[in-house]
Amino acid sequence: MGENKQSNKINQEKAETEIKAVTAPAEVNTAGTTDIELKSDILGVKDKVGNISDKDTEKFTKKNLKELKKMSGIIKEKEKKDKEKRKEKEKKAKKKAQKKKKEKAKKEKAQKKLKEKKAKKKAAQKRNKSKKK
Repeated sequence: MGENKQSNKINQEKAETEIKAVTAPAEVNTAGTTDIELKSDILGVKDKVGNISDKDTEKFTKKNLKELKKMSGIIKEKEKKDKEKRKEKEKKAKKKAQKKKKEKAKKEKAQKKLKEKKAKKKAAQKRNKSKKK
């Protein structure tokens, strides 16, 4: 039991020192520098980082623009093909409709001719009957 209490006490002390180390404010050694020098150093770092990020951004945007142009070209091609397909379908549908219309007109004309033929035949038969009497 005594050993167990001792190990618990040691563990607790370790935990406390770790917490103090983590939560303690960081100390910066600024003995030989002034505030202006520190600020200029920080600004210099920011400028460098800014320049680097601008270059990266430029590369990224150029790359994106190339991809966008490529994609827009592909999209335009696809739209063009779709438009051509649509026109082709419309053409075929129009041809089919005209063909159907012509066939219908042909049938009607043939039926009309047939009716006229029958009517003439009937009329001729009537005349023949009337002549016989």
